[in-house]
Amino acid sequence: MSSERDCLPPDDEVDVHVPPSDLSSRFAWSGYAVVCGTLAALFGDADGMLIPSLVVACLAWIVIFGHRAISRSAYRDPAPPVKPMLVDVPLRRLPEEPPRKIYEESDVCVICGRPLTRNDSRQARVGSTCIQTFGPRFKMVENPRWTRWSELSIEARAEQAERRAEAQVAYARETVEWERAKLAWQEEVDSPTGMARRAEWDRISANHRPSTWLLPLTYIGVALVT
Repeated sequence: MSSERDCLPPDDEVDVHVPPSDLSSRFAWSGYAVVCGTLAALFGDADGMLIPSLVVACLAWIVIFGHRAISRSAYRDPAPPVKPMLVDVPLRRLPEEPPRKIYEESDVCVICGRPLTRNDSRQARVGSTCIQTFGPRFKMVENPRWTRWSELSIEARAEQAERRAEAQVAYARETVEWERAKLAWQEEVDSPTGMARRAEWDRISANHRPSTWLLPLTYIGVALVT
């Protein structure tokens, strides 16, 4: 007992040629375009009817192209699988880097030991009298805020490196899956079903030649000239 597959013709005998366009359909669309174009031309001859004539022509094009799109929608090839992209992992946002070195302040003069009340004297670490004789005693020290910022930067870069490694693994896995899906998609497109689907697409397209949808444009041109 033969199976259903035995009843199907072999692949090399599948009829995938483009059948001739349907002349009745082409004549019907041509007649439709002639009527719409004639109405547009009549409207264009009347005073103040230029815009309605353009509307009639636009409606004709909408119907023609809409019918073609709807008729071909069932015979569209499936979309190919999208190739994955390796997305770079950005560095976590950090606060603005503070100065690494700052001036050490002192509440008392380092020369005479008297209390300091002015901000510039605290930064110079000497009083207004001693600074005239001995000069300032500036001292640069490590900024605690910069130390904390440096720790945050190291943590952020370590986190970025870890997330990049995870992204690389995920990208490699998605690439393998994409290659398999692409092969399956190509096999389906090259199969007899896919070839027959494209043949039907071409047949429908053949019934909507430029001679069909250029007629309204021709009548509009005539209406504008006359």
